[in-house]
Amino acid sequence: CVGCVWGWWYKFIDGSNKKQAVILDDRIKQVSGTLIIREAKVDDSGKYLCVVNNSVGGESVETVLTVTGKFIF
Repeated sequence: CVGCVWGWWYKFIDGSNKKQAVILDDRIKQVSGTLIIREAKVDDSGKYLCVVNNSVGGESVETVLTVTGKFIF
């Protein structure tokens, strides 16, 4: 999410209100608050939440990622 410079990303668990922190690794990175998923897989599909907090308050935004299959070029 734009503006999530010091944010945390979560992924909702299978259509529920429960969420888990996104684990960053070589394939999944956070750069200037933007969540980057390289070589996205169908399992990466779902609803994501970016949460930011600072001394003035907090903000959050949700987004949905849909991966339909492997891209072959």
